[in-house]
Amino acid sequence: MRKLGAAPDYIVGSAHAITDDGEIVVASGSGSQLGAYAYAGGHVIIVGQQKLVRDLDEGLRRVHEYSLPREFIRMQGLGYPGSLLAKTFIIHDEPSGRISVILVPESLGVQSLRCCPLR
Repeated sequence: MRKLGAAPDYIVGSAHAITDDGEIVVASGSGSQLGAYAYAGGHVIIVGQQKLVRDLDEGLRRVHEYSLPREFIRMQGLGYPGSLLAKTFIIHDEPSGRISVILVPESLGVQSLRCCPLR
């Protein structure tokens, strides 16, 4: 099951930050989704307009100061001791066009989408 999950035809996920230059920051405790993002996923779709930041420094700050504290609280609410940031993956370029970014203009619901392949 782990091998099947590591190389899906499609993976839909969420980045923690997307810079104005198109860099994508994904943070993880286990790293389970990172292999598919990095290489194995046939088509990767990353969603979320609210995660747009100016640059990589702001993106990494967002991971530590915004995403991780909220994930920590969410995991405690599920009965776990918290959350851990063990791995950070940064996509600088994807020449194959395998990754698409869909910017959803709202946190909840989808009224309009703007889709652009990462070059």
